[in-house]
Amino acid sequence: MWANTCILSSVSSVLEQGRSCGRGQEIAFAKYGDQLSPLCNCASVCNLQSYGAPQLESLNLDMNERYRFANDVDWAVQLSNGSYATSQDASFPTELVVENLASVALHISGDLPSIEEVTCLLQRCRKKKNLVYAKQAHTSVCFCGLDIVDYVENHLVPMFVDCGCTSNAHQVFHRSTFKSEHSWTALMFGFVSSGHISLVFDLYAGMIESGMLPSTHTVLALLKACIESSDVQKGQQVHIEAVEWGLEADVSVNSSLVDMYAKSGFLLEASYVLSALPVRNVVSWTALIGGYAEQGLGEEALAEFGKMQLEGVSPNAVTIACLLKAWDSVATKDNIGDFVQKVKGTDCEKDPLVGNTLVGINAKLGFKQDALRIFDRVKNKDVVSWNALISGLVEYGDAMEALIHYEKMPQDLVSPNAVTFTCICKACGSLGDVEQALLVHSEIIKLGLEEDSFLGNSVSCMYAKCDSLLEAVEVFDKLLVKNVVSWSALIGGYAKHGPRSEALKYFEQMKLEGVPPGAFTFTSVLRSFVCMEALNSGRDIHIEIELKGFAVNIHVGNALIGMYTKCGSLLEAEYVFNQLPFRDILSWNTLITGFAEHGLGQEALKYYEEMQVRGFQLDEVSVSGALKACGAIGALGRGREIHASLTEGLFAVDTCVGTSLINMYAKCGSLSEAQEVFCKLPVRNVMVWSTMIQAFGMNHEGWKAIECFEEMQKQGVEANGVTFTCLLSACRHASLPLEGNKYFKAMRQDFGIVPSVEHYNCMIDLFARSGHLFEAEKLCELVGVSAEGALSALLTASRICGETELGLRCFQENVKINVNDAGLYVLMMDIFASAGRLNDASRIEDLRRHVGAFKKPASAVIEIGNEVYEFVVGNNQSKDIAEALRSLNTGMKVEGNVAHLESVLASSSDVEKEASLCEHAEKIALAFGLLHTPQGQTLRVTKNLRMCRDCHNTSMFISQQRKREIVIRDNCCVHHFKDGFCSCGDMF
Repeated sequence: MWANTCILSSVSSVLEQGRSCGRGQEIAFAKYGDQLSPLCNCASVCNLQSYGAPQLESLNLDMNERYRFANDVDWAVQLSNGSYATSQDASFPTELVVENLASVALHISGDLPSIEEVTCLLQRCRKKKNLVYAKQAHTSVCFCGLDIVDYVENHLVPMFVDCGCTSNAHQVFHRSTFKSEHSWTALMFGFVSSGHISLVFDLYAGMIESGMLPSTHTVLALLKACIESSDVQKGQQVHIEAVEWGLEADVSVNSSLVDMYAKSGFLLEASYVLSALPVRNVVSWTALIGGYAEQGLGEEALAEFGKMQLEGVSPNAVTIACLLKAWDSVATKDNIGDFVQKVKGTDCEKDPLVGNTLVGINAKLGFKQDALRIFDRVKNKDVVSWNALISGLVEYGDAMEALIHYEKMPQDLVSPNAVTFTCICKACGSLGDVEQALLVHSEIIKLGLEEDSFLGNSVSCMYAKCDSLLEAVEVFDKLLVKNVVSWSALIGGYAKHGPRSEALKYFEQMKLEGVPPGAFTFTSVLRSFVCMEALNSGRDIHIEIELKGFAVNIHVGNALIGMYTKCGSLLEAEYVFNQLPFRDILSWNTLITGFAEHGLGQEALKYYEEMQVRGFQLDEVSVSGALKACGAIGALGRGREIHASLTEGLFAVDTCVGTSLINMYAKCGSLSEAQEVFCKLPVRNVMVWSTMIQAFGMNHEGWKAIECFEEMQKQGVEANGVTFTCLLSACRHASLPLEGNKYFKAMRQDFGIVPSVEHYNCMIDLFARSGHLFEAEKLCELVGVSAEGALSALLTASRICGETELGLRCFQENVKINVNDAGLYVLMMDIFASAGRLNDASRIEDLRRHVGAFKKPASAVIEIGNEVYEFVVGNNQSKDIAEALRSLNTGMKVEGNVAHLESVLASSSDVEKEASLCEHAEKIALAFGLLHTPQGQTLRVTKNLRMCRDCHNTSMFISQQRKREIVIRDNCCVHHFKDGFCSCGDMF
């Protein structure tokens, strides 16, 4: 009765306005003219006079201009004689009718549609949830001047809300003269859906202030807002007010209260509300079961289902969907099938709710064919059905398949909504597909969904994960509501791609704006600390993590381990690892790889073995880390054992593991075994070829490296910048300046690769080692004096070639860049000492101590019988080792080999200096090897620093006098000593 009265009143007011002032349609044109769609013919417009409109000539408008776009719309369907299908007509072609709404609005007979016809059409638009059609309908309503009819306005608000455009709904609501309870409540639901939770309660306060009484649906909207914001305190207040309004007995209200308490984690309160109900039906039981399922408490949800069955309450489709979700949280891929099989093939699959849930679960578990079969059986598939399939595929990791199905949606006449695009944004982000990301963003704008705050955050995250940080920031800055996910994604993007200072800036800004960082935020920002200089800042973040209780989070813990290993603080990384209550494979891999990369191979292998004892399944990262550890300490025997364990396994053909094997054998000086692994790999990509070239290079086999590169070209594998770094480095180690220069020029001319600073460094070192110091210095000037690597290469070459003055110039420029690099001072001291300028060498040593440049203690390891033994310079020696060293020293003197005493700067006698040289780590390791290995066995030693001249001469002597092949790897290359010669040609 009230509705009819409202309609009559509204229509009367329009008629009265038209008759009294003759400006009803002029107002509509003035107010909405720029938004009007091209509409019908002028003859139909003339009939607006029946609503009190003035004569067209009095409008003073150029009608040809007004309708100059008339041909832009294809009026394919004309509904003659004013006939209009009702909402009950299931065959009503909504898409075509809405597209031709103007023709419907102005019938060929000349009459305007009735209020009932307009509201019926608005309801159909609302039901279809098509925003494009909804906007066309709104435009036509405005044209007809019916937007000022209260009854129509109060249908426009829920229509826009259900079509996902809260901003349009808010505009209509704001202009409305009479706001019904239905409009108030619909807009509340809209604010909840768009993430503007605070506006819900502001709107509710305005509703109470206006004197409008809330309804059951108002309470449901408020409770939904409490659920979305996890604000149980407001939910309790709503609960109290619902009791005051006499709505406590309403089943839907109580079900929502149960849902609100359960999803907020107040499960006892949820159970209490349910138990207090005199009659517990399937809706209230399902609310509790669904609440447990949403919290991930699958077992508790199943227990409540058991109680429900005991009371004789049969489940409905919603219950089954909740139970499936509960099973999804407690079951594995293997045993969830038992429950799913009970539903499989039944009519329940056709139910949209159950079917959609089954589709999502099967897709998420990787049962793609089952998911598609059920998807095809679901009746009346809507956007929720498509979202279930797409989100499941995305969660499983099949982003490409998700995109394929997203592109099929228009074929089913289903328009994607904000949820769809949120999933697709995640898919694009995981693929790193920038072009697809731009297309998706364009479609979001086209459908008018860019104002959805949650979707906007997803778009920003998508761009950040696609490494398009400029676009990510542009979207991010426009967001009215920025959530923790978008902040974290932006921080992670800058942490990964730089500048890393921007990651820290946004992290601090995030806290200033009152957004508390979450676990994902901390894992993102920790990636920005990758060097020793950032260690203190990383420690500050660690303290904050401890204070906020995130230290026990496995993802944050793994990020902390990674941060400390990258910054070189292995003790702190180990401490975090040991404090974790639970460790996953990433925890072990991060620590193992960290130790291996810093040369602490024994510690890495210890954790590798412990990892297996604790039952963790190895993956390619674990194996690669262990092999890197073997290469770091020259543990060839242990590396062979790991290789043998992989022969029958899946890793035997893995490219990553194969590359690690080649690298390990090369660093241990066993090129034949490295080549054997290389030849057996079924797939040899550019990384494998580059590693093999590098293996030849570090073992001074420059010509073989070149042959390998040429064969790579014949095989059709395209070289990249890393390949040329390895090739030029091989030419450098083998002193092949002509060949190196040829390939350096070919980089740009034949391969289109712009040389980097690293390539220039290789060429500078190559020219200098080959005696072309003038070319080397000119090239260094070309790179720039700020290039630390180039200056270091020239400084090393100055030592080899005995160019004291050039070395001094390079040293002076180098220390301006990095005053704390102890290696620079050691090189300069060697240059002065070799030139006999011992006083100058002593002054350089004093300078090093004055600036606090810490010199790493020299150490050497040797593997004997798969056991690794480490020796540090200056350590007390056993009697047998001391005797062996004295014997070697005496034998060298007899053969005429004089010790290089000038490298010892201490002001002591020659005898004391000789004794000091005997304390060098590699000499002790060699003496130990001679004592504990049979005659003829190869000795393999790994040193953490560059060999000195005296140790190099000693190794050549031992190889000749004891008939031993010796392999020593220092931080420069691998030295092969045999019959008194070294593979480096004394160029080290």
